Amino acid sequence: FHHSLYLVSAETWRNGMMTTKSQEQQSNTGSNKKYLWKTHQVPSLWEPVNITDDRNGRLWNLREGGESIPPPRQTYIIRSLKQGSTGATKTWPAAEVLLDYLVRRGGMRDVEDKIPGRGDLENEIELGALDLTLPPGNFSEHPGNQGLGFQNNVQSGYNIVEIGAGTGCLGVGLSMALNRHDNTDDLCGKGKMQSSAKLLCTDIDKATIKNMRFNVSEQPRGNGVSKNVGIEPLGWADDVGGDKFSMAVERQFQGRGTETMQNSEDPLRLVTHLIGSDVHFGCHTLEPLSSVVSAFKLRNPDVNVVVLIRERNPDAYADVKELASTIIKKVKHGLERDENKKMQSVLNRFTVSVRNVLHDEVMNMKLMEC
Repeated sequence: FHHSLYLVSAETWRNGMMTTKSQEQQSNTGSNKKYLWKTHQVPSLWEPVNITDDRNGRLWNLREGGESIPPPRQTYIIRSLKQGSTGATKTWPAAEVLLDYLVRRGGMRDVEDKIPGRGDLENEIELGALDLTLPPGNFSEHPGNQGLGFQNNVQSGYNIVEIGAGTGCLGVGLSMALNRHDNTDDLCGKGKMQSSAKLLCTDIDKATIKNMRFNVSEQPRGNGVSKNVGIEPLGWADDVGGDKFSMAVERQFQGRGTETMQNSEDPLRLVTHLIGSDVHFGCHTLEPLSSVVSAFKLRNPDVNVVVLIRERNPDAYADVKELASTIIKKVKHGLERDENKKMQSVLNRFTVSVRNVLHDEVMNMKLMEC
C-alpha cells in the first residue's frame, strides 16, 4: 500500500466536518488493471468546537482555555475490484456516512436510548429527520437528533456484525476509530492498543469475501485491524448462517463483554450491534434482509440493529417502510411460536424506527434502527 498525507485546514477543523479526502490510486500496469485503490479518513473522536486560528495558523480550543492540537487524522486504504459483484467494485457513499454516524454522532448507543418513546408490536415509528449537516459539537441541537450527540467516551465490549460489508471499508474504519491507544497523549499512536470493539464483517460473494480479507490483512499491524476484524460468509436467511456462522461468532467474540457465554446459550447473544449500509434494493432484498434481521433479533433481543439505506427510486421510501413492517411481522410471528417468557417480555415493546437522513454530500438516505 502507498500511504498518503493530508493537510486538514483550520476551516475544516472549525466546522467539525468529517469530509473524506479521497485519492484514487490507479495503475494500468501488471495486475493493477484489476483493482482500484482509495484512501479514506478515520472519523476523529476529537471535538473541534469553538476553534479559532491566529496569524500563525495555530488552533485554539477556547473551551479548554488554551492551545489544542488535534490528533493527526488516520487514513486507511481500501482496494476494490474493477469488475465483479456490486459490493466489491466500489465503496458506496452510505458506508462513510454510517461510519461517521456511529463514531461521532452517538450511533453506537443503545437503540432504546435513541428512540423517544416505544411503540407496540403493530407499528413502526417514524421520527424526525436525522440532520448530519451539523458539526458534531452542535449535532444534538436539531430536534431530530435528540438522544444523540457527540460521543467521545468509547465504551468497551462492542461486538459488531456487519452484513453486506462489500469492500470492508466500514468495518476497517470502525475498528480503527473505536480501538484507541491507552496513552491518549501519544499523538503518534505508539501506546498499547485497547480493543474496545471487535467486528465480524460478512458478505456472500466469494470474490467479495476474498477482496475483503485482503483489505483487512493489508492494514498496518499497529492499528490492530487484522486482530480485531474477522471475515465470514453469510447468506441472509432465517437460520442466520446456521451452525457454521454461530461458531464463527463464538470464535470472534467469546470471552468479551460483560458476560461470558454459557454452554447452553446462543453465540448470537454475544453480538451487541448488527449494522449494514446500502443493503436494501426493494423487492429483491425485502424477504432475505427482513429474515436475517428478525431472526437475529429473536435470538438476541438486546442486539442494536442500525441499517443505513440509500433510496434509488420514487418508491424507495415505501420500500423502507415495508421492510420495517415486515421485520415487525416476522418478530411477532416468531414470538407466537416461542415459549421463552423472558424473550417475549423484552420484545413485546419491540418496534422499528425509520427516519430521513440529511447530509451535505449524499442524498436520499433512510436510517432504520431497532
